[in-house]
Amino acid sequence: MLTPEWRHKINQYARRGGKTSRRRTVERIEAFVAWCGCRPEQIGRRQVYAYLERPMAESTRRDHYYAIRQLWAMLGRPVPPPMPVMAGSTTTAPPERV
Repeated sequence: MLTPEWRHKINQYARRGGKTSRRRTVERIEAFVAWCGCRPEQIGRRQVYAYLERPMAESTRRDHYYAIRQLWAMLGRPVPPPMPVMAGSTTTAPPERV
């Protein structure tokens, strides 16, 4: 469901920084958008909660959250995406990187 415009934005992101890390982040963004089945502009909190509440390791969940956070930045959203509270977790979101 990625338009050429979004493909270009994601490729611009992948061009800078550590290539392996960026490549994995791009794969996670694409997987999330494909899982949602709609355009990136239509993705909201409900989809983020549903996606991150699927069974996965905490480190994997964290990596997917960082990818979704990058997508949120590309969308120009003013606040970071929500991070659902998991069993045994005391925080609601990883700390912001500046």
